[in-house]
Amino acid sequence: MSKCIFRFLFTYKAGILLAFILSFAACSPQQEQEVAAELTEVINDITTSANHANRANKNEISIFKKIDATDAEDLEVYIKMNAGVLQLKGGTESLVYAGFIVSDKDREPKVIYERNRNTAILTIRDKEHKGNYEINDSTRNVWNIKLNERIQTELNVEIGAGTAKIIASDLTISRLTVAAGAGKLDIYLNKDFRRDVRVKIAGGIGVTNVYLPNNQAVMVTANKGLGAINSQGLMQEGSTYTNALYKTSSKVLRVDVSAGIGAINLIVED
Repeated sequence: MSKCIFRFLFTYKAGILLAFILSFAACSPQQEQEVAAELTEVINDITTSANHANRANKNEISIFKKIDATDAEDLEVYIKMNAGVLQLKGGTESLVYAGFIVSDKDREPKVIYERNRNTAILTIRDKEHKGNYEINDSTRNVWNIKLNERIQTELNVEIGAGTAKIIASDLTISRLTVAAGAGKLDIYLNKDFRRDVRVKIAGGIGVTNVYLPNNQAVMVTANKGLGAINSQGLMQEGSTYTNALYKTSSKVLRVDVSAGIGAINLIVED
């Protein structure tokens, strides 16, 4: 019997942790899932070291940013985190209210606000670093971002390594795009958005949990590299997953989700 062989490489590019498959051969589906589970554990260890969410140092600082431009009709948000812990949700009357915990002043994220007529454009990103993004025992990078719940929002999130919890069900979302290199993603879409909404989620290595509504039509296209796709409360046809409302409703939540290594969990919540 041939031995399952799988080789991969971690590297950095523009401060983002990436993983490249070098080769794999003679792996059964069961072996692929076992390899994916083992790699997920490794990645969780890596991202835990990267995040250091529960560690502090004498130079650590907390920063708060608030923008009150609530006369905007639309909001475009661009978030780029190299490594850390991100939570994004609704819950403010302002346009944005954000808190950051960082290891030192040099790691303070940049918050940029621009305006194009009635559209507010918000960019939150790590500062650019030459060479590799340093991760060590003193590193801490935690972002807690609250957005206005009523303003129509197009949300774009990119995270290199770490943990992201995006509660889009708090927001008036028109489009959501999430790209992650390594770590855990929790994406909450579990509400009736009362409109067509398009979501694209590209996970690299790690577990991706997508929480879906039971009171809006849903169509999910899921593609994986190594790992399982687990669905609850959905009907499957090939790589497409739908609920019962999909056949009768004109307003559809369309989700395109992919992962390189690790599980994709599609969870319908009551």
